[in-house]
Amino acid sequence: MILLVTASGGVLRYMLQNSGLGEVIGNAVSSAALPMVVVAFIVAALVRISVGSSTVAMTMAAGIIAAMPGIAELSPIYLACVTAAIAGGATVCSHFNDSGFWLVKSLVGMDEKTTLKTWTIMETLVGGTGFIVALIISIFA
Repeated sequence: MILLVTASGGVLRYMLQNSGLGEVIGNAVSSAALPMVVVAFIVAALVRISVGSSTVAMTMAAGIIAAMPGIAELSPIYLACVTAAIAGGATVCSHFNDSGFWLVKSLVGMDEKTTLKTWTIMETLVGGTGFIVALIISIFA
C-alpha cells in the first residue's frame, strides 16, 4: 500500500507539471500582493495537499517559485526564508494520499482516525511553525 501511494504521488506530480498546473499556480500567485515567503508556503501546501508527497511538493513548489520574476534579486537570507517556507508548506496536512501517513499508521499500529488526530496534527504544527519562523525572519531580512 505504501509503495502504491508513493508511486501514485510521483506520477501525479508529472501529470500536474506537464498539464501546465505549475504555470496556472505561478500566474495566480504572482499577481497577488503577498510576500514571496507567503506565496512559497501556499504553493507548497497546495501541492502537498493535492499530491500527498512532501518531496513532490517541495520540488514542484521550488520550480514554480524559482521561475517567478524578481526572485534572483532577493537577499540570500530572504531566499533561505523562502526555502524554509516551501519546506513548511510541504510538511503540513499529511493525510490518506501520503505514504508517510500509512507508514506511521502501520508501524505504530494505529487506525486511520487516530493517525489523523496525531500524525496529521503534528505534521501541520511542525510545518506551520517552520513557516511562521521563516516569515518572522524574512521581515528583518
